[in-house]
Amino acid sequence: MKNTNFFRSPRQDEMGRHILLLSQRNGYLFLMSTLAVWTFYESWRVFAHRARLNIVPCLLLSAAAVVQSVSQTALTRRAVRGDEEAGDGRAPRLVLLILGVAAVAATVCAAVALWVVKP
Repeated sequence: MKNTNFFRSPRQDEMGRHILLLSQRNGYLFLMSTLAVWTFYESWRVFAHRARLNIVPCLLLSAAAVVQSVSQTALTRRAVRGDEEAGDGRAPRLVLLILGVAAVAATVCAAVALWVVKP
């Protein structure tokens, strides 16, 4: 019987998983590059035409990067949970560091944008 659950794909062989992983990677790269171009366009529009700042593409780009980093760290930690040589307990600090850097970068960018663009 074929698995019809939307969120779980049926069991696949190694080639099927590899194809799925590559297609997901290509979709992710397309979305990230599109958001990056949109972010740069909005930034150019703000500085060139003194238009109002649209923060949506920047927020989406930052959120996608943070989710990807946290997900990769969590999956890596889960994969090496029982291995004594693999993990040394730095994963929670790495997650906090990533979140802290993202928060500081967002704060600095917002402050610069508000300082440069006067309503």
